[in-house]
Amino acid sequence: MRFTSMTVFMGVMAGLLAANFQWGKNLTDAARISVKLLGLLAVVTFWVQDERIVQYWQSFVARAKVLEEELKFKQYSLTPQRNVILTSGNAIRLLFFMFTIFWIIALVLYSQF
Repeated sequence: MRFTSMTVFMGVMAGLLAANFQWGKNLTDAARISVKLLGLLAVVTFWVQDERIVQYWQSFVARAKVLEEELKFKQYSLTPQRNVILTSGNAIRLLFFMFTIFWIIALVLYSQF
C-alpha cells in the first residue's frame, strides 16, 4: 500500500510542480497561489495517510508475532534489530518534511498577496 501511495504522491507532486513552474507564468496570481496551496494540502494529506498505513502495518506485525507464538513459527519474531534513526519510515518523513518546507517557501516568498 505504501508503494502505491508514494507513486501517486510523486505523480501529484510532479503535476503541481509543472503547473507551478512551467505553466505558472500564464496563470493569474490567484491560480498560482491555489497551486501552491494544493501542493501543501497534498503533502499533508499523503503524509497523514502514510502514517496511518505504517500504524496498520505495525499492528499487523504485532498480531503476527502473537500468532507465531501460538503456532510455533518464528518469521517475524526473529527479524534482525534495525537502526532506530536510519529507517525507511524516517526517510519518508524527511521527504514529506522537505516537500512541506518547499511549498511553504514557495507560497510565502514567491507569491504576491
